[in-house]
Amino acid sequence: MVGIKRNVIIGLSLCIVISVFWIAKSKYVPREVYVNRKYGFTVTGPKDWRKQLGSRGSKGIVVFIESFDTTLPRLGVTIDKAGDAKTVLKYANLTIRDLKNKARKRQLRLRILERPHEITINGIKGAKFIYEIAGLIDVKHIDCKFMKKGLVFSVMGASYSDDFKNYLKDFENTINSFSFLKK
Repeated sequence: MVGIKRNVIIGLSLCIVISVFWIAKSKYVPREVYVNRKYGFTVTGPKDWRKQLGSRGSKGIVVFIESFDTTLPRLGVTIDKAGDAKTVLKYANLTIRDLKNKARKRQLRLRILERPHEITINGIKGAKFIYEIAGLIDVKHIDCKFMKKGLVFSVMGASYSDDFKNYLKDFENTINSFSFLKK
């Protein structure tokens, strides 16, 4: 009888440990960290999204794509030269101007949903804006830009307009994870 009670207690204890582990595991969402030592930044994307590394010539340094069979939604980091833009907000407004010109040439509609404004993420001053490009397919974008040593780092997310709210948290988590490496 004592052996049966001991086995029941061990069995229940094991069930409790497994249950606690399962609950903790289900609340923990692993993330995919990307570190770029050449340009000195780190960003964290959703773990289950496919990570593609780009070359400097392709503008995209790293892109996270949710699924193998589609290009949207996606998150990415690109790097460009700041040119004559002295501030990140000025660069963001120049980007809007360029987007308007490209949309007009391609006969697409550009809607600015959130005008460029200053933000601070992890102690880094930046600029954020949200826009939609509408045509045969409507796509919403969130774009945050940061400047360092004459370069502009753009951390962007895009999805079909109907799905944008579903992915906004993933986009914001990735943007909020962006930081420059300490020297």
